[in-house]
Amino acid sequence: MGRRQYKLMHSQTFTSSPHVSVFGLGRRICLGDKLAVNVVYIILGSLLQSFEFRAANGVEVDVNAYTFVGLGSRPQMVDMELTSR
Repeated sequence: MGRRQYKLMHSQTFTSSPHVSVFGLGRRICLGDKLAVNVVYIILGSLLQSFEFRAANGVEVDVNAYTFVGLGSRPQMVDMELTSR
């Protein structure tokens, strides 16, 4: 890795949020990135307001359990029961 690549990867000047780089970086950033993030929060809030979430069959959920897939990780899948409020 060259010096310039390292500088671009570890610089904070090119990203508005280091956790959300799927919308592009710098001058070519997606114009709808703020809208997309806000829509996700609205949908998540609506789901949490409308439903109660429980683990299926009364299983205890380990919130720190991760599954490693390739080079990344993701939370383990859990069967959920949703009941209307």
